[in-house]
Amino acid sequence: MKLPYCLNHCFFLFPPAFALIFFQVRLEWPTDLTVTPLDNSLYVLDNNIVLQISENRRVRIIAGRPIHCQVPGIDHFIVSKVAIHSTLESARAIAVSHSGILYIAETDERKINRIQQVTTNGEISIIAGAPSDCDCKIDPNCDCFSGKAMLVISCLLSVESP
Repeated sequence: MKLPYCLNHCFFLFPPAFALIFFQVRLEWPTDLTVTPLDNSLYVLDNNIVLQISENRRVRIIAGRPIHCQVPGIDHFIVSKVAIHSTLESARAIAVSHSGILYIAETDERKINRIQQVTTNGEISIIAGAPSDCDCKIDPNCDCFSGKAMLVISCLLSVESP
């Protein structure tokens, strides 16, 4: 039996050890995938959520939470370091390092251009790119184009034009 999409993507409400069998999960818009060398798990980026599919075909959320799956009584600002409680914005690509750290590239090609990392203990943090106050895609006066030297965590990234 296939679970409804919302139920699929709200199963982060269950304990982290909880996982569905892969045929119970229906993907909505998968756009990227990668394999972790630690245990050969497949990571799938699906509509701002990163799912892990293990070799024994169990699926669990690694990062991201749909907007429509709010949990009453939880202050999401306080738990935002927990990857499964964070909201990814315009996630485009994922990669996993040899040590199991997940990297997520996010861009809306305007104000959000950043790289986040998810550690093996489930904490998420921005490692490159700061939010912009201007539109990096069309505003030539935007700080994205300043060329000033700064730390990567506070620099403004922009998307390459085709």
